[in-house]
Amino acid sequence: MKRMYPHLPLAALLIAICGVAGCFFSGKNPVVDPFPDILSLAVKDPAIADYFAVSPEGIFMYESAENKKAGQPEAVIYPDEYDRFVRLVYELPADSLLALYLAKASTHWPVDDDEPQAILPTDFISSGDSLLPLKGLRVALDPGHIAGDYETAVTEGKYIHLMPTPATYMQPVRFFEAGLTLATAWAVREELEALGATVFMTRTQPGKGALGLTFPEWKQTRWDSLMEAEKTEGTLTEAEIAKWKTRAEDKDIMSRFFTPEDLRERARKINAFHPHLTLIIHYNIDSPNWDQRDAAGRMSPTGQNYCMAFVPGAFMTGELARPEDRLAFLRLLLTRDLRQSVTLSDAFVRHSVAETGVPVVSPDYPLRYLQKASLPAGYPGVYARNLSLTRMVTGPVCYGESLCQDNIQESRSLSLNDTEIAGNPAPKRVKSVARAYVKAVKEYVEKEFTGKSSADHK
Repeated sequence: MKRMYPHLPLAALLIAICGVAGCFFSGKNPVVDPFPDILSLAVKDPAIADYFAVSPEGIFMYESAENKKAGQPEAVIYPDEYDRFVRLVYELPADSLLALYLAKASTHWPVDDDEPQAILPTDFISSGDSLLPLKGLRVALDPGHIAGDYETAVTEGKYIHLMPTPATYMQPVRFFEAGLTLATAWAVREELEALGATVFMTRTQPGKGALGLTFPEWKQTRWDSLMEAEKTEGTLTEAEIAKWKTRAEDKDIMSRFFTPEDLRERARKINAFHPHLTLIIHYNIDSPNWDQRDAAGRMSPTGQNYCMAFVPGAFMTGELARPEDRLAFLRLLLTRDLRQSVTLSDAFVRHSVAETGVPVVSPDYPLRYLQKASLPAGYPGVYARNLSLTRMVTGPVCYGESLCQDNIQESRSLSLNDTEIAGNPAPKRVKSVARAYVKAVKEYVEKEFTGKSSADHK
């Protein structure tokens, strides 16, 4: 079997920078089941070592390089606190955990050797029901984007518009990703629920985000208060607000204000659900082809097609500047989230290839986000990337990209409403994508939890 995390030269460099000296995982820590070169997936740019250090004495997080040089940690998690920190990650809301982190400094939590080892929310206990093998499993589904119509999809920048060519039978082809992801999520939900799983979706209606609002509704009811909050925090001036109100286009408003709030709400809802795993559902566009679109936003169909999946990690320069991001990084070091995300995502990519026939992306294919912002996770098509949701969602995460929508064969299939899912017209093609996610979940549960039952925890 191909070994996980093969890029040891980077791992060795990071170990030297951080002062790990082979001692990172020493000490009592029964909850954590780490792999020795975790830092090679968590760190894309060695410069972020200015914000942390790891030693036999614990993990030290710093607000800045200056604070690190001065020996003034923002928070220290000592080895005998690792277990407690892991439990707090899953038990506390994000704001409460952040407050606890910011109050930590170098203080030491009292040691309680008699404290019971709680079952983590990410530990699935099988019911042993052969007819409902996933009974008790909690799965969160995040259908990417929000558009319920083509115009909103253009505002999002997540649409397909292929110009008429002989390959399209001289007909224009138009559809949008948010419709595909929602249909896929409903198909996944139906199959998982039939197996006994409890499933949560961050959005269930076309055109509405995690707050249950369309973009125009959000703009009317939420935008002003967000800008006022930023003015109070000092990130926006009154003059800048006036410019946004009078000159900004909807696509810029959506990108700057709506989407970040929507993603935060998705993460909040997912974490409140305490899922055993989260599937973040997206479809891809061949970015070199997207870059060649004309002034009207039209592209030519492409022959390129590939699948991939993202897991947390690959923090880059500037991405540990905020305390919430440093806390997310610390979570990856101490929980099983990253390792389990790789296991889940590897299963998804393999089943995606089998179910759809779409090959894994070549590591040599010129995709800037793979080369500049990602790290290979040791399995074909699986990459660590510090995306908003891979960073904010706790527990195992698979951020799937099943195929390229602008591929000529895919575009023909995806533009058809030739089946029905959850009572709505949908392309039949998304059902094969959905099957890959479902099979990945089943394989993941078998690998991670086979043999575990409620009797094991009595």
